[in-house]
Formats: sequence, C-alpha cells, structure tokens
Amino acid sequence: MIKSPVWNDIETLWHEMDKAFTGLRFTAPVAGLVDHAFGSYPSTRLHEGPEALYVEAMVPGVAPETLNLSVVRRTLTLAGEKRPLHADTDAEPKVFHRKERSEGRFERRFTLPMEVDTDRVSAEYADGMLRVTLPKLGQDTPRQVSIQTA
Repeated sequence: MIKSPVWNDIETLWHEMDKAFTGLRFTAPVAGLVDHAFGSYPSTRLHEGPEALYVEAMVPGVAPETLNLSVVRRTLTLAGEKRPLHADTDAEPKVFHRKERSEGRFERRFTLPMEVDTDRVSAEYADGMLRVTLPKLGQDTPRQVSIQTA
C-alpha cells in the first residue's frame, strides 16, 4: 500500500504537535477523578498518622532559605523560589534548545483535613525533600454535660 504525500504531512504535523504538548495531555477515564493539582510544583504528598499530619514536598534545587512555610487554621502555605543555576554568572544561557525545568517563584496552598496544633508544627529539609509535621489537636472526646433543674 502506498501512502499519499498528504498523509505524510499530516503524520509529521501530528508528531510535531505531540512533541509540543507532551505532558499536557491528561484525561481521567471516569469523570470526577481528575487531580486538579496534576503538574503543580512542588509535587507533594499529604498523609495522616495517629498523632500528626505529614506533608512531604519534593523541592530539588531549591535552597532551604528561600522556602516559606505558614499555617493558619486549616490552611498550609508553602512558597519559595527556584533559582536558575547560573543566575549571577556570565555562563547564563542566551539561547535555549530545550528547557524542561521551571524557575521562579512558586506557591501552593493546602486545606488540611483537620485542625492542627500550629505551635508545634515542625519542618525538616534534606536532599531536596521538605517534610512538614503537623501535630493534631487533642481528639474531640464527648463530654458528659449535667442537666440542672430549677
């Protein structure tokens, strides 16, 4: 079977568009399963243990002194800056042939599933990973209330 030159052009265009939009295509197989944070920076994981919530963020190449972490009520905010490798030298590239790393300021906000003890929040940074420990407030336990009669 002989391919038409028109189909060759269409196939070439298809491959070029596929390369241009690689990583942007994301469709969930079932409605409602789309992760709205897909592709956000930094990549994070929020999980719960018996005594605390834990947030782990992958921030390679980000200097710890540029990170800013705050907790207000049930909102955790992580902000920082990812600087270029050659920001202050003459080696700063003038022409890019491919650029897959993002640079600049970033900010992520997370609504926590419960109140946390903001006075005891701690964070550790090692090897490009930020781990935040958010101790839970005391568990709500039912309190027996006596009823007064008049």
